[in-house]
Amino acid sequence: MLQENIIKPIYNDNFVVIAMSSSEEYLPYVCVYLQSIIDASSCNCKYDIVIFSNSNNENKKKIIKDTYSKNNISVRFFNPHSFFKGLNLEITHDYFNEACYYRIVAPLIFQSYEKVIFTDIDLIALTDLKELYEVNIYNSPLMACKEPIWEYFIDNNICFRDLSFRKYSKDILQLKDIKKYYNTGIILFNVKKFLEGNYFNKLLNLIEQNHFIYQEQCALNCLLNDKILPLNKEWNYEILDIIQYEDDIKPKILHFLGENKPWHYKNLDFAGIWWEYAQRTPFYNEINDRYLRFKEKEVQVITNKIKLYQFKIFKYNILSSISFGEKKKYYSKKLKINKKELEKLNLLKEQM
Repeated sequence: MLQENIIKPIYNDNFVVIAMSSSEEYLPYVCVYLQSIIDASSCNCKYDIVIFSNSNNENKKKIIKDTYSKNNISVRFFNPHSFFKGLNLEITHDYFNEACYYRIVAPLIFQSYEKVIFTDIDLIALTDLKELYEVNIYNSPLMACKEPIWEYFIDNNICFRDLSFRKYSKDILQLKDIKKYYNTGIILFNVKKFLEGNYFNKLLNLIEQNHFIYQEQCALNCLLNDKILPLNKEWNYEILDIIQYEDDIKPKILHFLGENKPWHYKNLDFAGIWWEYAQRTPFYNEINDRYLRFKEKEVQVITNKIKLYQFKIFKYNILSSISFGEKKKYYSKKLKINKKELEKLNLLKEQM
């Protein structure tokens, strides 16, 4: 491997290495996460922070480095695109991009380190990440939190593109326990163990041979599910309405996973905390302008959808009241489904 593809430590001792990936579009949101990391950091520890990005916006990157690099904090950028050049990387969701795949190459790039924390950027750190870095990883190649929503998908027979998550977990991911699936938004890598297993190349082969729902996250679960060591759930506290945590769980990292992000929806749970950090970043005006533009466009789209579902409810209400037998059951089911969708849309509109 070429030396320019390997990152060397900035510090000699008492340091934590934290990496994350971002497209150019998400760089302003990276700053919100960085601000939270720095606020939770300790002056007695050093923080080696590396942002994986293929962005060519040198001005934005310079602003980020100049703003957040301090005596005990280093912020650098690295472009891992060459590791994936020529590969057909499937993008399965509108809010995913090539940068999502960068996490699987992190141990190769950080081979001069023992461990590395790799995370998404739709996060708020409420605890010093040194505490996560010092978790005993034993001989596992990585640690991650179990995905609570996966069990919901299985139990409720949820489908993605006509394929049930139950069947997908069993036949495609080949999970021994179909409810044991890990979210890789926060990972602690054991660099030596990951490299010993040649897992990067094995993951690339899997990704090219399969159509995974959640891209590299599914690939990691497919290849390494039995080798992943579970992190305590407070390290990946997911913000979703359908996830209910025990009252005694105190989040250490907030994770705004899924399609609805706090930079679009200010009334999401914990979004107020996210915006408090956003106001202290160098890109706050850009973040707020984006929010206002999104809100104007989205409110109109949601309003049109609400009108459509109101009409459908009116139609199925009439049809179910004048029908009998199987037809009545069919129209009643349609009525129930459309009422649920209308409730979701009204809630979404309130969250704008």
